[in-house]
Amino acid sequence: MQKVWNGRPWLFDNQLFVLKEFEGYTPLHRVNFDYECLWVWMHNLPLSCMTKERGVQIGGTMRRVEEVDVHEDGSGWGSFFRVQIYMDLTQPLARGRTINVKVESIWILFSYEKMPRICFSCGCAVHGVKGCSGILGESDGKEDQYGIWMRAT
Repeated sequence: MQKVWNGRPWLFDNQLFVLKEFEGYTPLHRVNFDYECLWVWMHNLPLSCMTKERGVQIGGTMRRVEEVDVHEDGSGWGSFFRVQIYMDLTQPLARGRTINVKVESIWILFSYEKMPRICFSCGCAVHGVKGCSGILGESDGKEDQYGIWMRAT
């Protein structure tokens, strides 16, 4: 059980398989499967910003941070920085954040490990009863905001 829980998120046929801890006291119709932990890769982050504190700060703008992938000394290293975030699947996935480092603003691009199938119109993995609020196929000549490029490789 712990191996499955720690291996989240799980995909089945490219669809997100949301796991919940068994509680036993909530009626089945009230169990909410709209939240899951996703690993977010933060690209273009300066090495001096690859710290646990900065991962919690940036990730906290998206939702609750569950884990930051750092070494024992609290620092990260590499071409991207991994942060696990408890995400609301009914909200659009974040494409990135702008951070200030000294006097410069830097765009931090996000990609998602084991990203589930998402709607490329609105960026959500789950739609409500009414379906997608975005209009498929209408890009007005602009670059798509959401796409397969958000999948971490």
